[in-house]
Amino acid sequence: MMILSYIIGRKHYPVPYDLKRISIYFIYGTLTAFLTYYAFDKHILTGSLFLLGYLLLIWFFEKHELKQILKK
Repeated sequence: MMILSYIIGRKHYPVPYDLKRISIYFIYGTLTAFLTYYAFDKHILTGSLFLLGYLLLIWFFEKHELKQILKK
């Protein structure tokens, strides 16, 4: 549904999404969920470390925008 919305929306109301950045977040989140649940058997410490890594990834890519938002 998301992909279909994107394709149809691109035709009628184009939004300049940063697909590379969105893909990185999606792949990292999916991989983290899979590894935490299946490979590490729902281990809370490992899941917390993956979450911290995800937050650091977001901070790395969105640092400039987050600083602008926090200043307001």
